[in-house]
Amino acid sequence: MKIEIKDLKDLAIRAILKTGNIKEADIGKILDVLLFADMTGRSTQGVIKLTGSEPLQTIVATDEIEITKETPVSVQINAHGNPAPLAAHFATEKVIEKCKTSGIGIAGLNGIYSSNGAQAYYADKIARAGFVALVASRSPGAIAPYGGKEPLFGTNPIAFGFPTLKNPLIFDMASSAITWYGLIKAKADGKPIPNDVAIDKNGELTTDPTAVMEGGAILPFDRSYKGAGIAMVVELLGGPLAGATFCNVDVQGKDWGAFILALDTGLFNDAEKFKESASELIKIVKNSKPRSSDVIVSIPGDRSLKFYKEALSTGEVEISDAILSELRDQVK
Repeated sequence: MKIEIKDLKDLAIRAILKTGNIKEADIGKILDVLLFADMTGRSTQGVIKLTGSEPLQTIVATDEIEITKETPVSVQINAHGNPAPLAAHFATEKVIEKCKTSGIGIAGLNGIYSSNGAQAYYADKIARAGFVALVASRSPGAIAPYGGKEPLFGTNPIAFGFPTLKNPLIFDMASSAITWYGLIKAKADGKPIPNDVAIDKNGELTTDPTAVMEGGAILPFDRSYKGAGIAMVVELLGGPLAGATFCNVDVQGKDWGAFILALDTGLFNDAEKFKESASELIKIVKNSKPRSSDVIVSIPGDRSLKFYKEALSTGEVEISDAILSELRDQVK
């Protein structure tokens, strides 16, 4: 159903405050990420993360977010079990700061507990600062390797961001055929998942989200070795490179990882010239010949930008009835 964004934000704040686990000063940073997801049509990465069996607001951190290693261009961050959106927000600000002074900024996050949310949020923030962005995050096992049935890789999203003369070009994708929260949403709504996105514990295709979550696995986004390969690459970036765990080794549910990169286009060319060229590239692609008269040539981010502009214009966003009902129950 449609709900006013301000009402959804108020409801989310009340749900978070009720647990007392997250500082009031940090709630806004977390909600920026979640509401961005809902406003851009990424409903599996939005306020749904405040619901389910392990709501984000029930997370109890073991310590403050800590910088454990730092160089002029890089920073390693131990989140100490803090919610991932908060830690990733902190890391994004750090890589932008590094990039402004050194031309490059890199962050590796470990000790994260929960998903970062929409990777596009961080890529967009970096790109709007004028830099190229790469954001890659790993999570507990969900995707089976090509030909296997054991969930070893996380849903492992990766996002890229490029500054232009107007809105940044953002490409954000999960390595998986369906996100984990897509399973949670389907289960909450009492609906089946598509018949070719996941398998049960026996390795058989299933449309039952519960069968996937209880011993099954999600397939790579393209159901091929290429998608499984991308999932594995993200596992390496957000796992060993960031100092986090990987393939469920000693995971215990609380050592997700992420890799965030910001790159100044001025290192290779004039920064404004890059924006002009990127904008021209987008124009060329959009004006290219479509396959048929009823098809519009689109670019990554077109759909999300349309959703976001509509949400800003109407002041409303679409949220699942089941998710809203659970949030309202939490604050009673």
